[in-house]
Parts: sequence; C-alpha cells; structure tokens
Amino acid sequence: IKKLRRTAILLFLTLSSSGLALGQSLKYEIVKGDKVIGSLDAIRTVDKEKVIYTLKNRVEFKVLFSFIVQYDLKETFINGILISGQGKNSLNEASQKETSILKNENGYLLNLDGTPNQLEDKAINYSVSRIYHEEPHDGIDITRWGKRIHL
Repeated sequence: IKKLRRTAILLFLTLSSSGLALGQSLKYEIVKGDKVIGSLDAIRTVDKEKVIYTLKNRVEFKVLFSFIVQYDLKETFINGILISGQGKNSLNEASQKETSILKNENGYLLNLDGTPNQLEDKAINYSVSRIYHEEPHDGIDITRWGKRIHL
C-alpha cells in the first residue's frame, strides 16, 4: 500500500508539473417547450498563457421540412487578448457562412465569407465563447440594449 501511495503521489506531481493543458467543458441543452431540440458545448482549454475557447452548437427542428443548424467557433486568446478565431455556420450540413479573425500589427484582419476587412481595434479582450467561462470584470463600458453598462 505504501508503494502504491508513493507511486500515486509521484504520478500526481509529474502530471501537475508537466505542463499538460487544463480544460473545462460546459454542456447545455437547447429546449423549446418541453422538447430538447439541440445542444451547446462550451469548451475552455488552458495551456500556459494560451486559452482556447470552443463553441459547438447544434439545433434540429421541423417547420414543414427538417432543419439542422450547426455553428462551430474556435478562438485563441494569449494573455487575455484575442489572437485568432474561426467560425462556421451550416444548414443541413451545407456551409452557410465562414468567418475568421487574426490579430495583426494594425488591429485585426476579419474575413467574412472570403471578403477581408481590417478592424482598427487595438485589442479584443472578450467574445461570446469566452463569456461562457469568464464574466467581464475589467471595468470596461459596453452598450447593451441601448443602455451604457459599466462592468
């Protein structure tokens, strides 16, 4: 038993100091009335100063025809600043919209369905995928529903 306990302690110390990525996965059901029509997975993976947020959303419903809407989003933050992101929206497995964003020296290059746009923002600190895991708290002002809110 002592040998097993010592091995377990050594294994724990090795794993905790080896730089393995840590993560958190949140799972939600999307409900309409009393029926589950979809799911949303919000995943956060941390590896040193890099944090990757992933959203996977799938909804299936019927209005004369059956529809399956899927949205996938992956964003990478380093030291709290958005560095890159990719999003894809599909309807019945056919691609509808693809977006990407990449930090550069002038701000961000935002690509919407193949059309590039330069954003002059100095740094993006929050996004929808990040807010599932962390509430904004750095004193920034935002406008929500026509009202200015101080976070």
